[in-house]
Amino acid sequence: MKVLKSIVLLLVIMIFASGVSYAGGSLKKTQKQPQQTVTAHPQIKVNNEVFTLKFATNKTQSGEYLNEYYKPGEGPSNWTEMITVSEFPNYPNKPMDYVEAILTRDHSPNNYDRPIVSNSKTEKTTFVFLLTGKTDEAKYVEFSVMQVMPYKNSKGLKTLQYAKKYYYTDREDYTNKFKDMEDKKMYIFTQVKDLEMPEMIRQEIE
Repeated sequence: MKVLKSIVLLLVIMIFASGVSYAGGSLKKTQKQPQQTVTAHPQIKVNNEVFTLKFATNKTQSGEYLNEYYKPGEGPSNWTEMITVSEFPNYPNKPMDYVEAILTRDHSPNNYDRPIVSNSKTEKTTFVFLLTGKTDEAKYVEFSVMQVMPYKNSKGLKTLQYAKKYYYTDREDYTNKFKDMEDKKMYIFTQVKDLEMPEMIRQEIE
């Protein structure tokens, strides 16, 4: 009888030990991978200005990731200069199709020189475009330089855009601001063209 009880006890211990080991194995398989964390927000330098990542999201309706960099003291509601980095993993067309779509919105004056550089091998394209807008206080011209390239294996799309708003109140003010924009155009274009696409931050930052 004592031998039988010992055998039963041994079997119970073995089954219990086996169960714990299995549960531990299951737990290990179902643990979530640690989320991406940002200890120090990335920065980008253009036109002697330092831009810091202040907004990031991956919850857009079309499935892209978006990072926005701003100058000190500026943000989504009061920016004068901004850098936007985007990834569109599901974009179905070529980078040049995206470039042409952007240029259909362009508000450049007639005969305006819009530099564009495209690499046929990498499909990376950098170009300039202008948009116009207004607030309650003043009108503005938004000067942009955008870098466009494939996301992965020639699929999808990545973009990097530098934008600056030139506010003006009358025709003379517009002429002066436009001249300043033209004087700096090629300098900024070259800087943006030569920037490496920064690593995308895939988490919510507001």
